[in-house]
Amino acid sequence: VYAEHNTVATMMRQSHKGTVKITDSKGKSRSVLENVRFNSGDTVSTGKDCTASVALDSNKVVSMSENSTVEFKKQTNAIELNMKEGEILFDVQRKLDPKEKLDVRTGAMSIDISGAIVALEANAQAATIGSASKTESLKVLYGTAEAVCTDEAGIRRTVSVPAGQKFTITDKDGDGSAGEIS
Repeated sequence: VYAEHNTVATMMRQSHKGTVKITDSKGKSRSVLENVRFNSGDTVSTGKDCTASVALDSNKVVSMSENSTVEFKKQTNAIELNMKEGEILFDVQRKLDPKEKLDVRTGAMSIDISGAIVALEANAQAATIGSASKTESLKVLYGTAEAVCTDEAGIRRTVSVPAGQKFTITDKDGDGSAGEIS
């Protein structure tokens, strides 16, 4: 049971299906137990046909699809998620308190989510021989989210993405800067 008094600094596994792996900041595996709590720097990975949900607190849940990897970092009133690959769904049911901070980072963008439900996808793809591209998509299902990225000219941009819209970046060079924004 998840108590209402948990704060943004309390992260725990809510549910999972299949094989889910938790590693600490040093790469050591941890047991996946019911309501296991996360430490700053822990990484959660799901395999094929596996899913996991992580409660960041009583109002914020991250659901991970198969073949997804996310690193969780926390401080008092702040959480940073580094999405390495896969697809995740964020359900942030209320606007964040001004003292709270939730940063979600991928290779090419960072996302501000407050009072929104969003899906985020990051997948590497073979582009041509000797290179790879990575496509990242932000889909907003409810509310509004802001994405910050660097465009093909090297200029940092903030894009407000409203409900029902999708924001996609394709990093053709694999260097973390956006090659295309659509």
